[in-house]
Amino acid sequence: MANALKAEEGLVEALAPDTVRTWLDQVEGGDMTPASLPNLLVVSADLALAEQSALLRVVSSVQPWTFLPLVVVSRVDDPERCRAVYEYGVSGWVVLPEDPPALEAAAGAFARYWLRTTLLPQIEAHARM
Repeated sequence: MANALKAEEGLVEALAPDTVRTWLDQVEGGDMTPASLPNLLVVSADLALAEQSALLRVVSSVQPWTFLPLVVVSRVDDPERCRAVYEYGVSGWVVLPEDPPALEAAAGAFARYWLRTTLLPQIEAHARM
């Protein structure tokens, strides 16, 4: 999946367990400029719901992150967890296939869908978090 998302030229930020805390600290601290915002955030269901849903709480409350598409990916169809993440305003819950080639194809397809069909508002150059 990582290869398919990397192919989208940095417009997709796939948050991983080893980077999510640093990323949250940067967002909460206002250390990211509007130019550094991705066009799509992708995170696993486990990370999205970790630490009392810290990631979802930040993304749903800190401007300008609130309007960015956040897609939660999972290997299972879990209606309860799906409902929980949608309550934070996520843009999608994607159930990924187990087969590695199908996984790469699915990841690329949903990333391209969001990047080619989603119109985001412009953020003024002087805006800060």
